[in-house]
Amino acid sequence: MFTGVNDVLYRNGSACGLQYKVTCVGAAVKGQHNPCRRRNNTVTVTVTDSCTPEPDAPGRKPEPCPTFVLSKPTFRSIAALSAGVVSVSYELINL
Repeated sequence: MFTGVNDVLYRNGSACGLQYKVTCVGAAVKGQHNPCRRRNNTVTVTVTDSCTPEPDAPGRKPEPCPTFVLSKPTFRSIAALSAGVVSVSYELINL
């Protein structure tokens, strides 16, 4: 499974090929239902790209990128797709 990452992790492309263990730990907004899978809420992903923030409207400052940008099938493997965004913990598993 592949992922895009924010600029902090991407480091001008030097993160390409690195693998992370990403675990869903809860809702992105406190007080919302926990969308994480009860079992198998961890996935291993390989960095292949960065996230480029896009402005919502002309002249508007872009929203920051999430730490990881997961494909729908990858996201669905750790959380309910309807959540859209979740809080995660992550660990680098190779250098």
